[in-house]
Amino acid sequence: MLYNVSGNKKGALIMKDVSIHEIARLCGVSAMTVSRALDPVMRSKVREKTRTRILEACDRHHFYPKFSARSLASGKTNSIGLFLALEALGSSPTLSLFVKFLVEELKKSNYTVSILPISGGDPETTDKEIMRTFLSCRVDGFVLMACHIGEMALGEIKKRNFPTATFMMPSEIQTCIAPMNRVSIDNSSAFGELFEHLHGRKIAMVGIEGAHNTRRSEWLEVIQKQDTGVSKKDFFMSPYEEYKKIGETLAAYRLVHNEWKRMKRYDAFIAMNDHIAIGLREAFRDKGISHAAVAGFDDIEGYLRLSGDEPEITTISPPFREFGAVCANMILAQIADPELPMREIVIKSKLIIRKSTLTKGT
Repeated sequence: MLYNVSGNKKGALIMKDVSIHEIARLCGVSAMTVSRALDPVMRSKVREKTRTRILEACDRHHFYPKFSARSLASGKTNSIGLFLALEALGSSPTLSLFVKFLVEELKKSNYTVSILPISGGDPETTDKEIMRTFLSCRVDGFVLMACHIGEMALGEIKKRNFPTATFMMPSEIQTCIAPMNRVSIDNSSAFGELFEHLHGRKIAMVGIEGAHNTRRSEWLEVIQKQDTGVSKKDFFMSPYEEYKKIGETLAAYRLVHNEWKRMKRYDAFIAMNDHIAIGLREAFRDKGISHAAVAGFDDIEGYLRLSGDEPEITTISPPFREFGAVCANMILAQIADPELPMREIVIKSKLIIRKSTLTKGT
C-alpha cells in the first residue's frame, strides 16, 4: 500500500490511500514493475532509467511505500544497523562524510539506517555491546568499523551467516579480519605522488603525537621506499593533550610559533590532515612567509567548503562518496544473497594540487 500526502483548504495534511496501479499509470509501467522498483531485493530487475522515473514520481507526488506490511510478509525490515561511537561521529568530519554518503546510497534502495551507539571503549566491552545489539536488534544487516569487532562477535556473525560489512577509515589502524566483507582506502600511491610533487624542497612532517598513527606509519613507509630526503628528525608533533584542549588547527598554529627556530629551515610541510595544514598556513601568513608549501589530508575544504572561497590547501583526497556507496552496495548484495563469498574492496585516494603548494618558491 502507498500513501499520498495532500492538504485540505485549511492547510491540514490528509493521508489518502493510493493504489499501486495509479503509480504504474503515472509512470507508464505495470504494477509489477513499480513493486520491483520499490523492493530493495528486486530492484535490479528494473532498468535504471525506469527505476529512476518511478522513484522520482513517488517523490514528486509524495507517494511512500508502507514497509511494515511488506516486512511481515518477507521478513525484511528495510533497515541497516550502523554501529558507531557517537563521540567519534561528533568529532570527525570525515566519518560524518562516510555516513552521509552511505545513507544516501542506501536510500536509493529504500533502506533506512539505524544508528547503534557503542561506547568506543576497550575491545572486550565494545564486543559485548555489539553482541547484545546484534542478538536483539531487528535489522537486515550491520555496518561497522573493522576495529570495533572482536573474535566473539565475529564468531557469532559467521555462525549465523548474518549480512555484515566492515569499513576502515583512511587514518584507522589497519586490522585483518577474515573472512569478512570489508571496504578500505589505500593512500600509499597518493602519498608517493605528493612527495614527487614536492621534490627538491626540504620537507617537514607535522601532526599530533599519539593520534593518526596509521598515517604516520604510511609516511615512514613511503619515506623508506622513495628518495624523499625526509627522516624521523623532520617530524614536528604537537602534544596530544594540547590537541584535545584546543583542537588541531590552533595546536598547529601554536606549534609553528613554538618551533619556529627549527621550522624556518624547511620550505615544505605535509600535515596529517587539512585542519593541521590550515593552522600551519595561517601561522606562516602571520609571520609574513609566502614561499612555504603546505599540504594536508582529507580534502576537508573541498568536501565541506569551509568558506565561500575556492579551496587552497593541496590535499590527499579520500573518495568518501565512493567509499560510502561501495559499502552500501556490498551489504545490500549480501542481504539479497547471504551465500555470496566475502570480499575486500580497496579504493585509492587521489592527490589534488592547489594553491598552497604552488608558491613563489616553485
